[in-house]
Amino acid sequence: STNKDYSVDTLQKIGTNLAIIERLVEMLNWRNQNQEVVRRSSAEILSRLASKKQNSLRVAEIPGAIESISSLLESTRDSGQATDEIGEHSINQTDLWTFNNLGLLILK
Repeated sequence: STNKDYSVDTLQKIGTNLAIIERLVEMLNWRNQNQEVVRRSSAEILSRLASKKQNSLRVAEIPGAIESISSLLESTRDSGQATDEIGEHSINQTDLWTFNNLGLLILK
């Protein structure tokens, strides 16, 4: 279909632009509950990019990429409070599973 063709073309363009890949990796660290949709979208795009070996190497070259990807594997979210306080807020288990799964797909 035409939409699938556009999707493939768009992913190819993103995969050749290191600045965009770096920004997507940076978005994985976003912890605010209001930013979860953007964080999930970034993880979905990166999981598709990383499925291609050349793109996975580009992602791996980014400083802090492994830490950012690993943040998707955490079982709780920090609301940004000080480190000596408990800053967790409730989050849907399905959302946690989705983030965990996307993190594993990127690392794969």
